[in-house]
Amino acid sequence: MAICPKCKEEINELHFSKTKEIGGSVGLDSSNKLEFDEDYDIFEEQKSYTFRCPECNEVLFKDYEEVEEFLKNNELQQIVTEKINQIKNKNAQGN
Repeated sequence: MAICPKCKEEINELHFSKTKEIGGSVGLDSSNKLEFDEDYDIFEEQKSYTFRCPECNEVLFKDYEEVEEFLKNNELQQIVTEKINQIKNKNAQGN
């Protein structure tokens, strides 16, 4: 499990939100009020993400690659910790 750097809780996932820009047109309706047409997404490549801790809701990352590295590194750290504990247990049983 990963450890949140803000609240120090163990977490196995992050929550995310995604924003993107949409485009459209604006004109006046028959009553001279603004009328928006936002039916299409013209800025698909300009999405932005925010990744938050599910426990404290603090923003941890805004970069997809950082999230992947964070989760992978913590998974690797967990494997190393488990191996160290196995070795310690074997040594304790052997003494």
